[in-house]
Amino acid sequence: MIDLLMQTRLLNIGLDIFSFLCIFIMFLGSIRNMSQTYDMVLFARVKICFMVAAMADMFSWIFNAELGNMARTALYLSNMVFLFAECLGLAMWFMYVRYRLTGNTSSRKQYLSFCAFFIVLAAVLFSTPINGIFFTLSETNVYSRTAWTDVMSIFQIMLMLYASFSCLRQKSKEQLPERRKECDTLAFFIFPLLIGGLIQFFEFGLNLIIPCGTMAIISVDITLMGQKILQDPLTGLNNRGALDRYILTVEQDTRRFSESIGVMMMDIDDFKGINDTCGHAAGDKALVLFADTLRRSCNNTDVFICRYGGDEFAIVARNIEEPKLNAIKKNLIKNLEEVNQIKDRGFELHSSVGSVYLEKMHAAKVMELIKKADLQLYEQKKAKNESPAHNG
Repeated sequence: MIDLLMQTRLLNIGLDIFSFLCIFIMFLGSIRNMSQTYDMVLFARVKICFMVAAMADMFSWIFNAELGNMARTALYLSNMVFLFAECLGLAMWFMYVRYRLTGNTSSRKQYLSFCAFFIVLAAVLFSTPINGIFFTLSETNVYSRTAWTDVMSIFQIMLMLYASFSCLRQKSKEQLPERRKECDTLAFFIFPLLIGGLIQFFEFGLNLIIPCGTMAIISVDITLMGQKILQDPLTGLNNRGALDRYILTVEQDTRRFSESIGVMMMDIDDFKGINDTCGHAAGDKALVLFADTLRRSCNNTDVFICRYGGDEFAIVARNIEEPKLNAIKKNLIKNLEEVNQIKDRGFELHSSVGSVYLEKMHAAKVMELIKKADLQLYEQKKAKNESPAHNG
C-alpha cells in the first residue's frame, strides 16, 4: 500500500512538472506578443495562473502526509495557492473568451467587481488554517477537501460551460472559416478539464486537472499559432489580412446594434528619404520604432492597430468617444517628439494623420471610412509639403 502511494505521488509530481514545462515553453514564445494585443495579454495571464497552479500542486503532493510543522505550513500554503490560481486562471479564461468573441473589454464597474470578488476569495482561502472552509489537514497532515471545494468546482464548471455555449452561439453567426474554427477551439477548451476533473473527483489521489488543463491550453496555442499569418512579421502588429477579417466582424456586429466608430490612417513622413539616406536597415528600424510608438500612444485603449502596407498604419476603434480618438493622435505626436530627442539614429520620425469619426455607424462600410481617412492623410501631407517651412 505504501509503495502504491509513493508511486501515485511520484506520478502526480511528474505530471505537474511536465505540465509546468509545457506551459512555460509556450509562455516564452508568447512574451514578444504580450505588449501588442490585449487578447495575447489575457491568454498569457491564463498560462501564468496554470503554471502557478502546477507548481503549487506539485508541492502539495511532495508534503502530503509528511509529518512536522514545516510540512504542515507548506501544505496549507501550496493548497491555498493552488485553489486561488486555479479559480483566477479560469476567470481569466472567461475574460479572454469574451474578448475574442465580442472585442469588448471589461468596464470599470466590472473590473472593480472582479477585483472585489478575488480579494474576498483570497481572504477566505488564506484563512483556511483557521476556518477550514475549503480543505482540512488531519493530524498526520493528510489533505481532505470539503463541501465548499465542490461548490467552487461547480461554480468554475458553470462559468466555463457558459463560455463554451457563447462560443458555439457565436460560431453560427460567423462567415469566415478561420473564425468558426477558433470558436470550436474555444468552446471545447472545457472538455479535457471536465473529463479530468470528473475522474479526479471520483478517484481522489489521481492528479488530472493540471495535465488536462495543459492539453486545453496547447490546443488554443496551436490555433493562435495558425493566426500568426495575420500578423506583420516586422512590427508585430496585425497585417492587412487581419484588418480585412476584423472589418467583416465589425460590419456583422452593426447589423445587430449601432455603435460609434473611429478610423485613423497614418504614415511616416519622408519614409523614402530615410531608406535612401540611411539604408533599408534603418528603414526597418523606423517602421518598428513607429509601430512601438503608435502602440504606446493608444495607452491601452481597446483599438485595432495594423500595418496597412509599406509605411502606412491604420487604427479602427469601436464604441469609442471622439475625444479619446483625438487623444491617440495627440499622444502619437507627443511621443514621436520624445523619440526624436535621441539624435544618434540618423533620422527623425514624423507622421501625417487622417481620421474619420461616426457617432452612429449603422450600416456604414469600414473600408469607405478608411478611404476617407486616407484622403485626409494625403491632404495633410500635401499641405506639409507646400508649407513655406518645408520648402525653406
